[in-house]
Amino acid sequence: MIAMAAGQSVHSILKMTDLRGIPVRDIYPIARCAIESFINAAYLVAEDESASARAIQYIPYAWWKQRNRTVGQGDMQMKLQSSEPIPDEEKFFRGRGNDSWTNLNASERIQRISEKAGPRAGSRLQGGYVLIYSISSQIIHGSPFGVAYFFSKGRTKLEDPVDDFRASTGLQIVDVLVATAHGLGGYLHTFFRIQGHQKPLTDEEKIFNRLLTLEGVEPQPLSTL
Repeated sequence: MIAMAAGQSVHSILKMTDLRGIPVRDIYPIARCAIESFINAAYLVAEDESASARAIQYIPYAWWKQRNRTVGQGDMQMKLQSSEPIPDEEKFFRGRGNDSWTNLNASERIQRISEKAGPRAGSRLQGGYVLIYSISSQIIHGSPFGVAYFFSKGRTKLEDPVDDFRASTGLQIVDVLVATAHGLGGYLHTFFRIQGHQKPLTDEEKIFNRLLTLEGVEPQPLSTL
């Protein structure tokens, strides 16, 4: 289901590729969602059943936690509280640093994927993560740098600011597509290798090699299981 949701995000990104100008800003959170979902899906595919079991246990706990938490500081602090009983799964998430479905951060999850499914899977996911995570954070959170980056990245013709800005957002779409393709390739490579499917694994590698060629990178030799 995680990979299916990420695939829907990829579909949304593809439908946005004709956009130019300010609406392009909204492509960043969708791409971030897709790539992080591909990382999580690949991690659960590559890891043993204990990782999936913890992820499933987390769902009722997180459902309860969403309605029972304290947010804010000082006079602006708000306490959310429901009448729902504390779920039995709460006991698995007690203690400092133990409050999530996994105790590994994204980079650590990618490293585990690389160990289980090979460095090609890990490097694809790492590439997508590096290309999207930092700049999407700046843009999603509306930081001054994020706004400046979006409105100025790749612009050269200041005498024609409107057309130049529209052209620059087209280049940003290309950046997002490259990042998303890395994330998608990483998940597919993980799934096909872990499941032992040679034919779709080869197809994924051929397609990814076309992306590498477009980026000016030497294609990788095809692998076998």
